[in-house]
Amino acid sequence: MSKKRDCYEVLEIPRGTTSEEDIKKAYRKMAVKYHPDKNPGDKTSEERFKEVGEAYEILSDPQKKAAFDRYGHDNPQQQQQYHDPFDIFAHFNAQHQQQPMNSAAPQRGGDLRCGIEITLEESFSGVEKDIDVTKLSTCHGCGGSGCRGNDTARNTCGSCNGTGQITTIIHGNFRMAQVCPACTGAGSKLRSPCQTCNGTTRVNKASRIKVKIPRGINTGNQVCLNGHGEAGINRGPAGDLYVQAHMIAHAVFQRHGDDLHCETPVSFMQAALGGDITIRIMNGTVKSNIKSGTQPGSVVELPGYGMLNVVSGKVGAIKAKLKITVPTNLNADQRKKLQAFTDTCTV
Repeated sequence: MSKKRDCYEVLEIPRGTTSEEDIKKAYRKMAVKYHPDKNPGDKTSEERFKEVGEAYEILSDPQKKAAFDRYGHDNPQQQQQYHDPFDIFAHFNAQHQQQPMNSAAPQRGGDLRCGIEITLEESFSGVEKDIDVTKLSTCHGCGGSGCRGNDTARNTCGSCNGTGQITTIIHGNFRMAQVCPACTGAGSKLRSPCQTCNGTTRVNKASRIKVKIPRGINTGNQVCLNGHGEAGINRGPAGDLYVQAHMIAHAVFQRHGDDLHCETPVSFMQAALGGDITIRIMNGTVKSNIKSGTQPGSVVELPGYGMLNVVSGKVGAIKAKLKITVPTNLNADQRKKLQAFTDTCTV
């Protein structure tokens, strides 16, 4: 198995990131951070710079990214060949200098993530819940056009003179081209921007969204709500909302995978003589038979009464650990009979 670090970890972005712009931004940030011109003589930074270049080369190529998402660095289908990280960095900057970003074009909205607390009962049966999210939504003032009325005319940006970029010189000859913050890379600005969103096409808005929680969901599992992320820019498609579940501790059951563990009290006489006992399950109780001489700590397993596995569709078991209860406050007659029983027992 490969000992290389995960590409998403190297670029410090969530695993599975699909936005090309997010990957580019992350690469630019990490490449500048570890560039040898900023860290002269630092071997660790030099290795990190090479690692960042390799990660970007994989995640910026759809085919390589798909293979990595499935196999990681241990891709059995092909042997990856990586280029000089300095060539990658130079090519990356050249692309940005030659192809300024067009902020007037439709762009997909960003994905959002949030958490939700789920009880064991809700996970067992499935439930629909409301979540409150504040997100960038399409501006109601301009309907996502960014302009006031129908005036779509644009003026050349004075900050970048229409290039869409601002070039910064770092440590002598090292140049870094960045998107112009005044026009966000378009090279021009709307002559009459919307007064509500100031031409950005989006505004922050609180939303209440219904999310259907499937049966069997567990801590860390996610539900994806397509189109419920941030609104797209310039009427582009909306991103997705990922809702991550967090299970609340239960008073009786402890969940282990798809099985539910609990303790069931059994009297001393029930354990000694055997017979039917009552075991609690999620939606009631069931009877189970134990053998005579059952010992403390024995586990009764009830297959099919646990949690549904959201992937396989199989159902786990209830695993009840028997806790022997000892009688207290015996009366004189009970003590006499118990003593007589004890006298007949052989050690």
